[in-house]
Amino acid sequence: MRQKSAVNTGTHLEQAAEDMRDQLASVMEEANYRGWDPYDGLMSPIARRFPFSSKWGRIAITQANRRSPVNLRRALSIEPHVNAKTLALSILGLASAGPAYSARVRDLASRLLKQGILAEGGQWLGFGYEFDWQSRAFFLPARTPTVVNTSFAVRALLAAERSSAESLADDTWRKLRAFYQRGLNRTSAGEGFCFSYSPIDQTCVHNANLLGAAAYASMARRLVDSETMTDALGAVRFTLSAQRGNGSWSYGESRNQKWVDSFHTGFNLLALDWLISEGIGGPTFQASLRDALQSGLKFYAEEFFGADGRPYYFAGKRGVVDGHSAGTAIGVLSRFEATRQLAGLVVAWSKDNLLRKDGQFRFRWYAPGVRNSTAYQRWVNAWMLWGLSEFCGEASMVEATKTERPS
Repeated sequence: MRQKSAVNTGTHLEQAAEDMRDQLASVMEEANYRGWDPYDGLMSPIARRFPFSSKWGRIAITQANRRSPVNLRRALSIEPHVNAKTLALSILGLASAGPAYSARVRDLASRLLKQGILAEGGQWLGFGYEFDWQSRAFFLPARTPTVVNTSFAVRALLAAERSSAESLADDTWRKLRAFYQRGLNRTSAGEGFCFSYSPIDQTCVHNANLLGAAAYASMARRLVDSETMTDALGAVRFTLSAQRGNGSWSYGESRNQKWVDSFHTGFNLLALDWLISEGIGGPTFQASLRDALQSGLKFYAEEFFGADGRPYYFAGKRGVVDGHSAGTAIGVLSRFEATRQLAGLVVAWSKDNLLRKDGQFRFRWYAPGVRNSTAYQRWVNAWMLWGLSEFCGEASMVEATKTERPS
């Protein structure tokens, strides 16, 4: 559904966006894509000691590490690390930035595959985080594959295939497909089902489910597998049925997951756009996807941005700006003609308020002069790299992942 915009966002702004993207790509490469993460608190040796070894202790150290205005990681002996999603988003951004980055895309794709996690005797392949993570719902040990990380890895590997004209072995794609078929749990509801977040939980999170469905459908088309494409319809139906009348989705289905935030809404819109590009379902189903995308995009554009392009964290609520919200917004809004001009406003606001002197982007902005300037590779930099690449519009990510559709 991606459309080339007729809106003139300004030659100077587009050049500034390209310069920011290229500088950020250079800085990330110099760091070898290593860095810290807002949620890496449990990598500290302190986290293995009582009382931090308990559920609420793990939550406490994670949140203290994340929310501190001062970066505590050196004091906590947390080493910079490479995250699979950092590599995946970098591939997606650089693959759409033209042939100058082709060699780097190939290298990153090779590194990404090496971070894959094989399970069930090598029967399926997934991607996770390098750190333990504790939520109120469950504990996720390091290198547990998740549907979100694996789905972005799938999209990145497809983009790398197209960029380099070098195909992965079909066996690799079958192992990735098997993660969705056998690795993840499913919660059935009506005519649909929801993919779990990981193999060890039953959580129903809409952005995770829809990203999973989009990646699953992409592999179906890559492998010319109509049965898998049909199976993916069930996951899409689940989240389509949960869209509210105003176009929004809650984060998840549990009672404590009813908030509506910016970047997860953006993920839903991105996944819908990918699903439309895959041609999943017949004409009637495609029309329902377009309607859901149009309604969701309208809500997103109207509720999550100030007149100056400031991206809000929660719908309609001014306050803290998270760099993750900004990077996601730039990329998502740039994909549609109706919101391309708004994307330009977010680029300009981010340049003035989130960009650091070294070319990286700040974690958070609270008010003029009040900021958390820690740079996080996965959470902010990788998303800004992808978003700025989308805004520059040198190539379409959708085009980068096209293969023959299944009959």
